[in-house]
Amino acid sequence: MGITRLNGRSPADVFAEHLAPWRGAQALPVLMAGMIGSDAGWQAVPYLDCPTAIDAPGRQLCAVAEGVWIIPGLKIEQDGDFNVMRGEETQLLGACQLAPAECYVLPGTHCKWVQVVGGGVRHFATAMTGELHHLLMTQSLIGKGLPAQQPDDAAFERGLEKGLAQPSLISELFVARAARVLGGLAASSVSDYLSGLLIGAEVATLGQRFRTSASRWLANRR
Repeated sequence: MGITRLNGRSPADVFAEHLAPWRGAQALPVLMAGMIGSDAGWQAVPYLDCPTAIDAPGRQLCAVAEGVWIIPGLKIEQDGDFNVMRGEETQLLGACQLAPAECYVLPGTHCKWVQVVGGGVRHFATAMTGELHHLLMTQSLIGKGLPAQQPDDAAFERGLEKGLAQPSLISELFVARAARVLGGLAASSVSDYLSGLLIGAEVATLGQRFRTSASRWLANRR
């Protein structure tokens, strides 16, 4: 259950209802990460400044109840560059233990690209690829009047190649509509084409920015 599905109830009340019975029996500690530590969550937990040690969030937990802590997120706030993450810092800690690398890509609605140097988070960037895909398919002319979308690997790969080769989305996004209108793309394949286009543009742009010989892809972006 995320913070957007509380139906007006407080996180503390929902926590007590769902977890208190088994916590009382076993006296287990609880660590929480992500938007539960935002101003829309249980309690707003301050971000830690980057660069910072990879394990710094685990050493600065915020207690919100007996035996219950929230892990702080990370932020960048320097020289006109602003960025934040909540939740990914916890995934990153596990990823570094499993597969040490200099660059990590953490997929999601807001994908994080993270540079790790000497056991610390030096820099990170956020790509709103997943959210942008949703908005374009539901709120723009690209997705208007489309039938139910079907999986289409060929359309996805076509969009991916286009995004990698021409990552300037401002002029390429409309191709998803034009190709469909002119018969060059099946109406049921627009979503997969658009997904490939956006992911390709993300990888082309941020892959250059976070270029490293020791990068590791942690999950299938599809």
